[in-house]
Amino acid sequence: MKVTNDGENIKIEASFIEASEILNVLNKYWIVNNDEKIQKLAYQLSNPKVILK
Repeated sequence: MKVTNDGENIKIEASFIEASEILNVLNKYWIVNNDEKIQKLAYQLSNPKVILK
């Protein structure tokens, strides 16, 4: 996994398995804590923009 921060944006380059693991943790967290910001992040990660190179 590669995470870069250019000061304005955070970019995550991850394999499908790595992204799935992150998503599972976020889903568990927002369900337990009822955190709307984490829920939105989890939704966005589960529906990413795909860039083909």
